[in-house]
Amino acid sequence: MHIVENFIAGKKEGIFLKINQRAMLEEQSFYKNDSLNGQKLEFNVGGKLKLEENYVNGQMDGLRRVYYERGGVQEESTYAKGLRNGETKWYSTENRLVAVYQYKNGEFDGKQQTYYPNEKLKIEKFFQQNLAEGNYIEYFENGQIRKQGQYKKNEKDGLWIEYNE
Repeated sequence: MHIVENFIAGKKEGIFLKINQRAMLEEQSFYKNDSLNGQKLEFNVGGKLKLEENYVNGQMDGLRRVYYERGGVQEESTYAKGLRNGETKWYSTENRLVAVYQYKNGEFDGKQQTYYPNEKLKIEKFFQQNLAEGNYIEYFENGQIRKQGQYKKNEKDGLWIEYNE
């Protein structure tokens, strides 16, 4: 393995490259004052992109993408100051949407949706500060409601109804 890096006054500064024994790039990142700053890319053995992240002063900030080994996006998320913030999406190996979750300061906050393999909505629920809060609706694959109810502070609250298909 070979590493190419630059230092100023003992601190990493600029581009960082990690090259494997087959002379293929495994990682490319950028440093400022010894902290990750800018885009970080990681590659699999075949040279395909497997991870893409952005950093500001050593903390993940901005878009993060994880890729399947054969290509295609597995996960897309947004970070701010090292924590998930905003929407995170997961995809199957067939590039179909699996789930969409909302985050705020690294905690579940907002709508969470999971999907059937045909991308029809399976479950929709809501969170506040990492606790289930509000409506919960689960659907059959044909789109009809299977189960519905409410959460209050992460516990089922009130009437819950289950339906037959």
